[in-house]
Amino acid sequence: MKAKDTGRLHSVIDPPSWAMRWGIVVLAGGLLLLIGLGWLIRFADRVEVPVVVVSAQEPFRLLAPTTLRIDSLLTADGEHVAKGTPLVLVDADASLADVLDFEKFLSSLLINEQSAWKRADWEHEWQLGSLQSHFAALGKWVEEWRHLEQRGFHREQIQNLRLRLKEILLLEQNLVAQERLLLQELELARQQARRDSILLAQGSLSAAEYEMSKSLELQRRRSLEVQRERLLRNRLEAKEIEGQLLELEKAYASREGEISRQLHATASEALAAIAVWKKRHLLVAPVEGRVVLGDDRRAGQLLAAGEVILALVGSGEGVEGPIARGSMPAHAIGQVDTGAIAEVRLQAFPWEEFGSLEAVVSRIAPLPENGNYRIELRFPAGLKTKSGRQIPFREELAGVAILHIHRRSLLDRLFAKFRR
Repeated sequence: MKAKDTGRLHSVIDPPSWAMRWGIVVLAGGLLLLIGLGWLIRFADRVEVPVVVVSAQEPFRLLAPTTLRIDSLLTADGEHVAKGTPLVLVDADASLADVLDFEKFLSSLLINEQSAWKRADWEHEWQLGSLQSHFAALGKWVEEWRHLEQRGFHREQIQNLRLRLKEILLLEQNLVAQERLLLQELELARQQARRDSILLAQGSLSAAEYEMSKSLELQRRRSLEVQRERLLRNRLEAKEIEGQLLELEKAYASREGEISRQLHATASEALAAIAVWKKRHLLVAPVEGRVVLGDDRRAGQLLAAGEVILALVGSGEGVEGPIARGSMPAHAIGQVDTGAIAEVRLQAFPWEEFGSLEAVVSRIAPLPENGNYRIELRFPAGLKTKSGRQIPFREELAGVAILHIHRRSLLDRLFAKFRR
């Protein structure tokens, strides 16, 4: 009986060899499975960086150069403006519309004086403020020009003399034709007198008849001399009129040139004064961009020197979309490199509802500031979240960027502790 109990005890303590073999195989397989899973399962480290979404181009803030009053806002919030576009009229002592019309008139005047002053509305009460004196000076010379053009400076005399000269030249043609006719008549009378003198010598003609033919020759000669005297007087009168015309035309051209020079000089001075006025009272866009106005900006508002009047956010062709800027502690910068993938979650647009934005690190500052490195992230898909929602852009949207770096396996992370 005792021997049987001892056999049973041995069978419990010493398991079968096949069970030992399969047990070792199962343990080894499980260990290999764990090692394989530890090598296959990989995930990235996460670094969270507070960021602010802004325009890629720094917003240009238009500041009040001195204490000033806003007279008129010439643009609207969100409007895209080109460089040089008037934005705000400040401390103006004149009507902007009148100043711009006056400037346009002056430019036309420098190109074509006559058409410019004819088109100008001189009856309009121009509100030009400090530029009124330039308008008055210009008006004086425009009035001189108008007098010259409408009433004439010896204009009627010139016209009358030209008509008289034309008549004299026509009369000269007639006088020359009459002179030729008288020459022919004189030649005929002379030939007749010669024939009569021969007949008188032969006794075939009486002395009385010869005297009649000689008298006719003398009459024809006297008529020719009178005609030539008239032709000479006519030519002298034509020369005199030509001289008078030349003097009057020279005087007219001189006066016209003087008025034109004075108009140009006065217009140029007025344009220079307008440029100074616009620089002082008209604030223009120094860059192209989208206007961002504060809610409290209005006409009649007083601003202190240095206060922001409005901002211009870069937009248009060639301008990059929004980016995210943040600061990373210096001790963590070694874990991040350009091209690192990030996930941006905005505070104003909860990621649980709107989704997160995909971003890529595009720039890391080479030098730290106050122990932090500035980083920039760009959005390859713009402000469209991973869930397909479009986020409207607003300057300085706050959020957090979660950077996924150093994708490593579970096994590598486990042994990293031992490598330390």
